[in-house]
Amino acid sequence: MLIALFGDVHGNLPAVYSLCEEHESSTGEKIDLALQIGDMELWRNADEMKAADPKRRHADEFFLGAAPYVSGEKPVPIPTWFVHGNNENYALLREVRDGAIDPAGRLVFLPPGCVREFHKDRDTITISGLGGMEYRFGKFPIPNEQPVHKYIYPPAIDELERTKPAIDILLLHDAPMNKGLRDKFPTGSKRITRLIETISPRFAFYGHYDNPPEPFRIGNTLCACLNLPSARRIPHRDGSMAILRTNPWQFEFLH
Repeated sequence: MLIALFGDVHGNLPAVYSLCEEHESSTGEKIDLALQIGDMELWRNADEMKAADPKRRHADEFFLGAAPYVSGEKPVPIPTWFVHGNNENYALLREVRDGAIDPAGRLVFLPPGCVREFHKDRDTITISGLGGMEYRFGKFPIPNEQPVHKYIYPPAIDELERTKPAIDILLLHDAPMNKGLRDKFPTGSKRITRLIETISPRFAFYGHYDNPPEPFRIGNTLCACLNLPSARRIPHRDGSMAILRTNPWQFEFLH
């Protein structure tokens, strides 16, 4: 199975699929699934975006790039699963049932703490999600109990730590503690570090930051921020592109 991984998109979903198409054309490989780590920003129209965030009144056109995929006007070419970040159309994400955003159900939101399987032929991978960012590095209680909001949802962490599911890929938005920026501290979340240590997924991917460290390990888990400046970037965005192969497991950024 071949998986494309993307950092912060901020509405520029057409560029995500363009990069996937370029990779398929240049390598002859077929991408089976795209995964994204939040700040997707699936706005259906400009009025919706401006009402939710008045600061976006002068946003570039890429912020509305996802609209035709959400409506079904354009088909989603690759199954795409994502968690929420701290910049999202939260009203839309709270409306969806079973995570399906588009009419065909190929653009899928993973709510906090969910555990889902993706199947391709005889291969199966298990993916869990924990969107949102930490509130002041975990030193104070999260100020909103809504599961889908700009902050992480602690009950989702508690449930994952209690059940300890066997996870191949953990999708996050915020970083483990002090792994957000390579030159500024503190960043990230102690809760996320503890979660990774407890459930030990094969991979943990996150975004949110524009100058993160190179990939690193927490125990047996390979952790990587998908906004690496040296990697292939989504045009006009911090998000970069990486590839994950499952048989055997192999991760690499595209450059």
